[in-house]
Amino acid sequence: MSISLKNLNLSISEEDKYIPVFFNEQEIKLKRYLPVNEKLDLISWIINQSADNLKFYNVGKLIIFRDIGIVMHYTDIKFTKKELEDIPKLYDKLYESTLLGEILIALPQDEFNWIDKVLMDTVESIYKYQNSVMGILDTVTTDYKDLNFDVSELQKNISNPENLTLLKDVVTKLG
Repeated sequence: MSISLKNLNLSISEEDKYIPVFFNEQEIKLKRYLPVNEKLDLISWIINQSADNLKFYNVGKLIIFRDIGIVMHYTDIKFTKKELEDIPKLYDKLYESTLLGEILIALPQDEFNWIDKVLMDTVESIYKYQNSVMGILDTVTTDYKDLNFDVSELQKNISNPENLTLLKDVVTKLG
């Protein structure tokens, strides 16, 4: 026999939804829980902000964008467009004032751990994919999408000295 989820009458009390954080005589509302879709959006934002053009993820950037993202998604603090133009400077301001530490300490540990684990696991998965045969082939295909892989056309391209450099680059990427 099974029980319908509807029959369990699950609900979240509005008074239990936030944790008050007091800082400089201001009350900041900190969410106890962020819905999973919002957490996944947050993780995507962190990853997109932290990657350079070679898809290398700087751990320092991951931490900075994770912490700023937590403040943006979990609190009622709003930032101006100008403040968001320089996230590292914003991070320094929040860190040096100790506000960031107050927020991170008040955040339920399960929430922080979930975001941190999924973020780091996602980055690890990206690296594993990039270093897999499929990832390398995707990179080669993307980098050299204009190269025609027809055998006769390929022979013409290889006989051209300028394309030997291209071929060497492809072989290097394939390992």
